[in-house]
Amino acid sequence: MTSSAPSDNSQDLKSEESSRSGWGCLGKSFLLVGLILCGAFAAHKIYQINFAAKINSQLTEPVKIVTDGTALTSEQPIEPTGVTAGINAEAIAAAEHPLLPLLEVAKAAHDEMEKNVADYEATVVSQTRADGKLGEEKYMRIKIRHEQAREEIKVPFSVYTLFLKPRSSAGQEAIWVSGENEDKIIAHLSGLANLIRFKLDPEGALAMKGNRYTIRDIGMKNLLKKMLEKGEEGLKNDKCEVHVQRNVSVGDRTCTMLEIVYPEKLSDIDFHKARIFIDDQRSLPIAYEGYLWPEKPGGVAPLLEKYIYNDIQLNRGLTDKDFDPDNEQYNYPGGD
Repeated sequence: MTSSAPSDNSQDLKSEESSRSGWGCLGKSFLLVGLILCGAFAAHKIYQINFAAKINSQLTEPVKIVTDGTALTSEQPIEPTGVTAGINAEAIAAAEHPLLPLLEVAKAAHDEMEKNVADYEATVVSQTRADGKLGEEKYMRIKIRHEQAREEIKVPFSVYTLFLKPRSSAGQEAIWVSGENEDKIIAHLSGLANLIRFKLDPEGALAMKGNRYTIRDIGMKNLLKKMLEKGEEGLKNDKCEVHVQRNVSVGDRTCTMLEIVYPEKLSDIDFHKARIFIDDQRSLPIAYEGYLWPEKPGGVAPLLEKYIYNDIQLNRGLTDKDFDPDNEQYNYPGGD
């Protein structure tokens, strides 16, 4: 009995089964890849939600400056015990120049910070005018580590910022360490746009957008430096007035407000009125406001800029990790 050769139908059937098997494997592969991508997206989304919750937890109530004493409790006012204790209208009137007592306070506050504050964390509320338009308030959490020497090792000035408000910027982070990373800012966007890290020139257009000063100038000690610089320039003329007001509330802190007013516009002065608020107990400059000249005599002076430091935590022992984009507590995407 002889066997017959396989028919063409039998070969077609095997070919069809093989094809189905191949497409089935390919389909499973696509499904597996899809599941992996969905899982990664879900994990990323969960992380973003958790990070957003972290941001919301750091938001504070709006910080107000109250100059009429109405926010003080019955246990206040508190007599200044720090660098503002000796400044008053009599001292200003007796000075050779009205700015000199103010400069003495600024120098003493700067020396106090130099000696006693290695680093700090705070929430900063800022608002600035750019191209003639006043921007919205910005809230960000910051970490500042001052330049210092530790066991013969030089620690560079270091900055970390996390935007909290407005919503369009919430979640954006930036790190700048003097002299490191080619002296560039390491930053990233927020939400689903958080895909890559950017290196930004601190003085470039992107980094300076909506800001009057660079990231190099951030912080309370730098605020005092600016105050000293402007004060030294102001000594060239005596066209200013200096006022002192006690028992001013900035958030939950009691301050002395030092105000400089230039009634008339001067070519070498870029503000009409400047106010700095010194914490009476901690001798810290926790707020600053600058105003332009009114458009009409007797009119309202438009705000040029303001900066308020709230929820200040001094000497946290910040380390290099606090200024490292790879810190697992931060939300930076993967590096190079």
